[in-house]
Amino acid sequence: HGYGYGSSIFYPELFLYFPALLGCMGMSLVNCYKTLIVLIHVATAGVAYLSFSRILKSRNMGLTGALLYTLSVYRLIDIYTRAAIGEALAMVFFPLVMWGLNELFLGDKRKWYLAALGFTGVIQSHVLSTELVLFFGAIFGICYIGRLREKGRIFSLVLSAGFTILMNLGVILPVLQHAAYPFRVFSVDSTLSWWTVTLPKVFDIILANPAERTYAGVQNSGEMPCSLGFVMLVGLIVFVCCYCREQKKEMILKNSMFILLLGAFGIYLSSNLFPWDKIQEVPFLYRLVTSIQIPWRFLALSSALFSLVCAVGFHRICQGEESCRAVLLGAWTLAFLCAGVYINRYCEEGVIRYTQENQYQREQSQVDVLYFINVDHANSYRIWNRGNTFVPADGISLTDCYRMENLTAGFTWENFQETMLEESTWVDVPFTYYPNYKAFLPDGTELETRVGEQGVLRVELPLKETGKIEIAYREPWYYLVGRLAALLGFLGMSVMAGYKKGRIGIKKL
Repeated sequence: HGYGYGSSIFYPELFLYFPALLGCMGMSLVNCYKTLIVLIHVATAGVAYLSFSRILKSRNMGLTGALLYTLSVYRLIDIYTRAAIGEALAMVFFPLVMWGLNELFLGDKRKWYLAALGFTGVIQSHVLSTELVLFFGAIFGICYIGRLREKGRIFSLVLSAGFTILMNLGVILPVLQHAAYPFRVFSVDSTLSWWTVTLPKVFDIILANPAERTYAGVQNSGEMPCSLGFVMLVGLIVFVCCYCREQKKEMILKNSMFILLLGAFGIYLSSNLFPWDKIQEVPFLYRLVTSIQIPWRFLALSSALFSLVCAVGFHRICQGEESCRAVLLGAWTLAFLCAGVYINRYCEEGVIRYTQENQYQREQSQVDVLYFINVDHANSYRIWNRGNTFVPADGISLTDCYRMENLTAGFTWENFQETMLEESTWVDVPFTYYPNYKAFLPDGTELETRVGEQGVLRVELPLKETGKIEIAYREPWYYLVGRLAALLGFLGMSVMAGYKKGRIGIKKL
């Protein structure tokens, strides 16, 4: 509505440039969106196959793991029911993070760049998923911290962390700048226990109400499904049977059991069994955990972790080539069946629920206000109803008001107040407030800006009778520095990784 919305400051948009380019070339918005979804599916399958294959050192197990993960019902719910594209993009890189951490602590430390690439992919997709991945990555690192005593592993870890930060400065710096202001995203009040799931719902096979976007939870369990899919439960049972059957546990079984426990911890955190209420009663923990917003987000990580474990289970249970084929065929069929139940239900119910005519009216009340400044009575309705209107203080007359699509605006004012030389006055400009809006007099003098009524931009007028003011959005210089640093970091990491690969190749020759 012309007021501007800073979602790209808090929601990274790197992977939206390709569909945006298609739109610039003439493709419709709907087809750009569909293309993006197809690419997310393809990328998820490809990254999962490559990552799981290298972790498990088996292409067949990698294929099974990638199939289970790509068809994970929770991932499909993310894309279709919730349209949570940020989280769906982040899930593309979860297997790569797993591969990278595996190499850093258990495998080839010279492949430190894999973890950097994986974490970068998540950071450039979704900030909340980044928090969850860092949390689980820290647990993994603490459990295998003894491996850092091996020569060169600490250095590789530092390299990976350093390049991850460097390659994402273009995202990190704007978020840090805006964290100094009271945007609602930094002060979300949420009762986390309301947004948990019961254990039966995690492996639900009915998947009722797949077109309902109201969040699933204990308080509203009749709404959106929130399931990993029944195939995951079968795969976990199969793996546990294999683990108990083996007298001498091989390393792949031991590591997979650890991954299973980590995934089970994710389910525990997402469930109503975890004491979120007690944790939120502790003041210094309240703000720390409330940023999660919705605990069942942990199921995204459990989907990736369990996919690897189930792949090991389905392959290890086999006795002979023929039985192996039968087991894998059954597992793959069950995975397609779980996904098919969800997709079929979604298609049937979605056609009835959503139409071109009712969709905007249905969703406009759900317009995200997380990235508005946190002031009383600030919401999208109040702002939009103002229209393209400049609102001055009493005694101020405005002329030549304009607002352009390139985030510039201006007006000429005249002050009729008798106390104009003693009290400051102001004008509210029809822009949503963000700190990088600047107001200038014709001679270049910068004026003070702050939050106005209903969260719009307020310009403080100088103590003059009349004058002209121009407003423009100006990014700080360090934004550009952060982007250049990110580019140099990526190029530097590529050169270092390529150089080491070259040396390894020469040594082998």
